Amino acid sequence: LDKFTSFTKLDFREYLSLNLMPNELSNLTSLIILNMQGCSSLISLSKELGNITSFIELDIRRLRWFLKKCLSFTSLPKELGNLTSLTTLRLRWYLKLALLPKELSKLISLIILDIRKCSSLTLLPIDLSNLLSLNTLNTKKCLSLILLPKELDNLTSLIGLNMSRFSSLISLQKELNLISLITYLL
Repeated sequence: LDKFTSFTKLDFREYLSLNLMPNELSNLTSLIILNMQGCSSLISLSKELGNITSFIELDIRRLRWFLKKCLSFTSLPKELGNLTSLTTLRLRWYLKLALLPKELSKLISLIILDIRKCSSLTLLPIDLSNLLSLNTLNTKKCLSLILLPKELDNLTSLIGLNMSRFSSLISLQKELNLISLITYLL
């Protein structure tokens, strides 16, 4: 990968034996899209990803049919907060991911945050309210998520919210003014 520093898109989709990210990824300073969807053996994300500030899309979704292999992924590196150009972050099926790093609140360009089916996720960082560009938040089937922070009222660009299988919908309507901002519930 060292010879390909001008790559703008890298697709490792369904590379089943990839368990560690190549260290050379941090040398790809022009990379804007990284697709690692379905890399079922991936153990963790490299903190060096935070050095690729040109990123606009990071897709590390797990695929349902690989579930048995993707139970060990428990955290995200705080260095993801350095990706200030990132517009799309897709995480799915990370069954043991319990917390999102508060550093995600630095993703000031983020438009789409898709964390569906992260069934151990219990809380969203309060600082997510700093993501003023966020227009879509998908928390579908985050079965352990007990509430959304009141501070999400600050997300004035939010037009899509998916909270299906989120048991606190009634209390959410009482506590947040967010519902009046939503154009559609996904």
